[in-house]
Amino acid sequence: MSLLEKATSGKPIKETPLTAHGSLFAKATAAANESISMAVSESSSNALHQPFPSDAWEDLEKSLAELPPFHDSLLLAWSRLSESLPLAALSLFIPKGEFLALAAGLGFPASSDDSIPASIAPFSSLPSDPLGSEARALVGQVLGVQQGLPLRATSIWSASCLAGLWIYHDDRLESTPSGLLERLGRLLASVGSNLPALSMSSSSSQAPRDILDLSRKYPVSTVFRLDLPPAASYDESLRCVRPETCRSILLAACSRILSQGGAAFASGDTSVACILGSSSPSDPDLVLFQFSKTLRRIIPFLSAAAPPSARAMRLDNSSEDALDSLTRFLHD
Repeated sequence: MSLLEKATSGKPIKETPLTAHGSLFAKATAAANESISMAVSESSSNALHQPFPSDAWEDLEKSLAELPPFHDSLLLAWSRLSESLPLAALSLFIPKGEFLALAAGLGFPASSDDSIPASIAPFSSLPSDPLGSEARALVGQVLGVQQGLPLRATSIWSASCLAGLWIYHDDRLESTPSGLLERLGRLLASVGSNLPALSMSSSSSQAPRDILDLSRKYPVSTVFRLDLPPAASYDESLRCVRPETCRSILLAACSRILSQGGAAFASGDTSVACILGSSSPSDPDLVLFQFSKTLRRIIPFLSAAAPPSARAMRLDNSSEDALDSLTRFLHD
């Protein structure tokens, strides 16, 4: 039974309640303020450790290990890490073909649409020495940093495949004890290793044609258009996440729902186009309602923070202007 069929039959998909993202950061900050007189006298080798006490590390490690296998859980992990870890800058890259594309970034001055070669990712998931000059130059062009800035990398591996790459910087890392660096590396490497694979999608200019061709397989077809809101309207937890990343998650979730009777395509800059086939006519708006309900269950974080707008139409593939009508629906 498909996810959409489960939703229409009333069988719930288990949901996990979200927790407050800022609690660990607030806890760490409070602890640091209470011991500020001690921190001033400590050496710089302990600087990274002082504002992030041991119990906060343990809480963060536990919360990340318990992430549910939703399609947007990697964003939830990013939100918790970026708000909790006392790093000056942190970025997440995810696969895009043979490259890695910037998915989210905080603290670096700028970014571009460029990707970096996947070969830059260290074979080991744990942090090593700062990136070499060649890798640092390539990454620096994307993040907008000078070549001399020390950058460290931690890879995320899932089933022997590269699932992501963390790039981070903090001057205090250069004098941080090796044990703490290893703990940081283990924490970053564990994020996403047990979550659904996520890759950056590319927009398809052939989506209308592909959908029309696919519709001929079904007696009746319903087409959806899902549009992400403008980045400026995103919830605070998503402000540092690129819109392309949110669209990629939306596309993956839609493809999962439609895996047994339809398909989803990246369309335009921030849209997803879907087709759902059926054996008998149904109300497109009712079908869209059930589809959206299922979608919210498998991407609860993204839907709660920035729900996409949606509309539906029944596709008449026998019409002479079917392609033009579909193109207007998807792009106007």
